[in-house]
Formats: sequence, C-alpha cells, structure tokens
Amino acid sequence: MVVLVALILLAIFLPRLAGPRTVLAGSAPSPWLVGVVGTLAALAFQLVERYAQALLPAWGLTLVFVVLWVGFLVLVAFWSAKPGWNGRHVLALATGAILNYAWIGVERVATGDVIGPLKVTPADVVGQVLLVVAMVALIGWGVFQLRKAGDTALPAAALNPVTH
Repeated sequence: MVVLVALILLAIFLPRLAGPRTVLAGSAPSPWLVGVVGTLAALAFQLVERYAQALLPAWGLTLVFVVLWVGFLVLVAFWSAKPGWNGRHVLALATGAILNYAWIGVERVATGDVIGPLKVTPADVVGQVLLVVAMVALIGWGVFQLRKAGDTALPAAALNPVTH
C-alpha cells in the first residue's frame, strides 16, 4: 500500500519537478505503428504472466515485468516528445491494450480457463463477446470524437502536464 501511494504521489509531482519537456527532432511515428507496438507490449505482459510463472522465481518474474514496463514507458515517452504526437496516438495505445485484453478474455472464457471452481456457461461467453463489442464501440466513439474536433491534436495540458 505504501508503494502504491508513493507511486501515485510520484506521478502527480514528478512532472512539475522535472521542468519543461524537451521536444525531440523528427516526427512522431504513425498511429498505426504505435497501436501495433501497444498491442505487442500488452501481449508480452500477458504471455509473461501466463507462461513465465512456472519458469521463473518470483523475483525473476518481477524483474521481467519491471524491464517490460520501463522499456515500454521509455519508448512511449520518446515518441510522445516528438512533434505530431496527438490524440490518434493516445487512442492507438489504448486500443492496442484494450483489444489485446479483449481477445484474451474471450479465449479464456470460451476455453473455461477461469478461476478454480467456477464453471463457464454460454451466458458467460455471450457476455464476454458483448463486452468486446462495447469496447470496439467505445474505440469507434473515440475515433468519431477526434474527427469531429477537426483536429487530431490533444490539448497542450494533456500532452505536457508540466507546462500547467
């Protein structure tokens, strides 16, 4: 619990202490690339969680997760510091993560790979599929909102909380 509170406080106050963000040369990658990388990163987390637990001790598993998180966060921080990073990129990252967890959820429910004594019913599978449909609808709404705004850029405060 102490670590969680410390991380929340760090997330709130670190940007203010770090100073203004430097804009890097070049341009942000395609939102499609960002989405694919986000999907692959989420898949890597799922694969490590599912298969590495039997192979690694707890400290090794923790180390793998930390390396994955730090690597992904550094990459996103690097990309987001480039001109052209906008709402489409943020939506692509969220979409990659959401869709990854959606298809893994459907697969686990459909195969009965759930917690201990629970039994999966057809209603559970239908519910999982409806959840995926709702997720896709939410992503579509995000795309619609970005297009409706006429500009794919996020407000400056969302891109760089340090300047506020």
